[in-house]
Amino acid sequence: MATVEQVAVPPQDGVGAYQQQEVPHFRCREVVEQAGKDRAPEELPSWLAEADIDTLATEFTEAGFTSALSWYRNWQLTAPWEGAQYRMPGRYVTGDRDLVNGFPGMDQLIPALPTLHPGIEPAHILPGCGHCIAEEYADQVNATLLEFLGSLKS
Repeated sequence: MATVEQVAVPPQDGVGAYQQQEVPHFRCREVVEQAGKDRAPEELPSWLAEADIDTLATEFTEAGFTSALSWYRNWQLTAPWEGAQYRMPGRYVTGDRDLVNGFPGMDQLIPALPTLHPGIEPAHILPGCGHCIAEEYADQVNATLLEFLGSLKS
């Protein structure tokens, strides 16, 4: 079941300040299930074992997941930097099957990154890759990072 909370959402055109808006606040599982439609693999990949899943489930059951999400939900902490632009060179690398890409607003935010932060190149999206890009596609991640670093002027 959803409750309502105030959150900062990106502007529709990807330019300008974030706006405060009332949005439904869903439990993490509901968001992940919705975002993960058509993205979840049929079986676990070779780099992830059932024992890993069990460990993560145990840790999150005991400690919760709230603290991991609180940074993103606590817009008051980042309010002093609203409108600030990241100007260092950067490359955003993600997988097209990453659940985060299905979260509300990400379809607008990712393409807007070079406008919002002039030092960041357009997103580099790895096809068939999920959230754990370094584990899933280590060679491709290393290649894109080396190519990016090689493009920087010293």
